[in-house]
Amino acid sequence: MSQYNLTLINVNNEKFYLNNKMIALNETNILEKIWLNAEINDKIINRVYEYKILNNYDFRYFLFNFLRSIDEIYQTKIIPILYGFSLDFNREIFEKSSQIGIIHLVIISGMHFNLLFLIFTNIFKKRFKFMPIIIIIVYWALCFKTISVNRAFFAIIIGLVLKKYQANTNYKFLLVFGSSFLFTSNINILNAGYWLSFILSFLIKKIFDKSKALDKIISYFYIWILSISIQLIWKDRINLTSYVAGILFMPLIEILYLNLTIFILFPLIPRVLINFLEFLLNILVNYQIIIQNSLVINTIIWTISIFIFFGHFIDKKVK
Repeated sequence: MSQYNLTLINVNNEKFYLNNKMIALNETNILEKIWLNAEINDKIINRVYEYKILNNYDFRYFLFNFLRSIDEIYQTKIIPILYGFSLDFNREIFEKSSQIGIIHLVIISGMHFNLLFLIFTNIFKKRFKFMPIIIIIVYWALCFKTISVNRAFFAIIIGLVLKKYQANTNYKFLLVFGSSFLFTSNINILNAGYWLSFILSFLIKKIFDKSKALDKIISYFYIWILSISIQLIWKDRINLTSYVAGILFMPLIEILYLNLTIFILFPLIPRVLINFLEFLLNILVNYQIIIQNSLVINTIIWTISIFIFFGHFIDKKVK
């Protein structure tokens, strides 16, 4: 195949050829095990979105290959959702999630890391207190290292260090936020998803604190308003369906995500969960209400958000 200058091999030892006319990977003339997010036609890679070299000595290679041997749904849907790796995967879930504006709930983010950590912290709170930390480190090691993944991991680790040394609450928040920002900041800070993951992570922490149930519900609603405000900055059109769906979808997605993680070795359960997710996405895609964004709408939403931020969260801290 002289017209191709790069051969890639996937975990099933199938060869793929990269068209040398396409600007894609920096490496040439390599033979590697990879996980690839790309446009592939007849085993010819026409366009590469992202990739990760995954060699035989990488334990993820054995784990993902084992999961795929159980059921193909692991490769096409579950592994991309849980760990961010993909090869020949089904893009439909991500495309529909993006279309209705809830992609930030589906992709790996700080929200998922905080949920896992807090759930296992409550499970092991009396014995084996070190287990949640080990689980988070293992999960981070399994994931594709995106900005959101690294930020979430560093935020948890730095928070644990500060807790051990009994740092002041305000100082702790500033240091965790600042360190996470510096570790991961680049041009993606201009993306709504970058800031949404901070807000959603705060929400997960809020749900597990010791405040009353009514206070948690009110905070949940306020954080939902704040997340809408952030999204509106980047929107010419407003999908009303997505904002209503967001407040309902958030707990559902996290329950689904948690169960996928816990029951990953039982293929029937992940298949049912994925089918349920696709069913909900199809309903939301088919019934969308969209209006044009405007300066007036932005001003109203941001005014409400500022009052919420200073009137609820800041005032509560002062009291």
